[in-house]
Amino acid sequence: MGRDAEGLLRAILELIQYILHSDIVQYIRGIQPKDFYSDKILLGTFLIIVLLMWFFRAYRALSLVAGTYALWFAKVYFIPSQSVEIDLTKLISFAIVGVAVGALWLYMFFIRED
Repeated sequence: MGRDAEGLLRAILELIQYILHSDIVQYIRGIQPKDFYSDKILLGTFLIIVLLMWFFRAYRALSLVAGTYALWFAKVYFIPSQSVEIDLTKLISFAIVGVAVGALWLYMFFIRED
């Protein structure tokens, strides 16, 4: 039993090292929210996940995924990545998205009873 566990642990560590040192991490870091609309593989995967959550009535998980995507989209397009001045209208837009997502999560996780 001990050797089997060691072999499994070694295989898991090799897989983690392969993932960390391959181009997968760089590809994921380079994804922008607009890529979901242009890349058919990303769009298909995202739609399958969302539809499966909807089909199995996993509304809390669906709200978590949708809210996270909305916050990511807002952060990328409203908050600049360089250290430049932030436009007040973009900051207010980001705050509105954040409040809306927070209200959705508050309702889904604390108020709604299934």
